[in-house]
Amino acid sequence: MPVSCAPPYRFYVWLPWVCLVSLLCLDVYQYGLRVTGFEPFLQIYLLGFGLLGYPLFALWASRRLHLAPRHLWWAPLWCVPFYALPWVLYGLVYLLTGRIAGLGLMLMWVAFVPYLLGAGYFFVTLTALLLAAQRRLCNGP
Repeated sequence: MPVSCAPPYRFYVWLPWVCLVSLLCLDVYQYGLRVTGFEPFLQIYLLGFGLLGYPLFALWASRRLHLAPRHLWWAPLWCVPFYALPWVLYGLVYLLTGRIAGLGLMLMWVAFVPYLLGAGYFFVTLTALLLAAQRRLCNGP
């Protein structure tokens, strides 16, 4: 059975988001949705877990797949602004509606950056290993 030698970079770019959504769906299926109300759901799942920011990054990165092999290890750092954008916009909406808590929300994303980078480098390492395995399959031992 022939193995395709073209690396599926688009799959690798979207893999973290698909894994996270799958884990969250499994959690909701198993234990039910413990968060009630739209605002806590927005803050925990969409902002905290990055369900809004990562698709923006993945769409941006999908347009630059020709750079993927050379810049693989930079991807988690490039993801940080895309993760921060929804937080800042949400905090701005808070401020515009007269709630001072928006200032905290505009900066709260900084507390999540170490976790974001840790998860990002986990997936980058996984991608590097999968690419190495694919090269080995295509080129032989």
